[in-house]
Amino acid sequence: LAFLLPAFIHIEGQPKPREKRQGPTVLILSPTRELAIQIQNEVQKYTYHDIDSVVCYGGADGLKFINCQRKSSSIVVGQPGRIQAFAKHSGSIKLNRSNVSYLVLDEADR
Repeated sequence: LAFLLPAFIHIEGQPKPREKRQGPTVLILSPTRELAIQIQNEVQKYTYHDIDSVVCYGGADGLKFINCQRKSSSIVVGQPGRIQAFAKHSGSIKLNRSNVSYLVLDEADR
């Protein structure tokens, strides 16, 4: 996927150290659950320097998302509806978007 290499470079080039950032630096939105999972699998193949990621999509258990957010994942992949729900949620599943500086709209033509 052509947008992953620039995303990794962008994450590494941030002035604030990763451990001091809250929330993801990269947000990747995809129209379907299957595509979100496929993107996540590709992200995991090519990650390096402890860059971690999490996928969130409709119908999935939020527990994995909660655990990854505690570690402050660098990359979040998901469907727009699920991302929006996590962003608005006030409980333990909360997506902090304040540090997102790289946004990918995959298959935006749909």
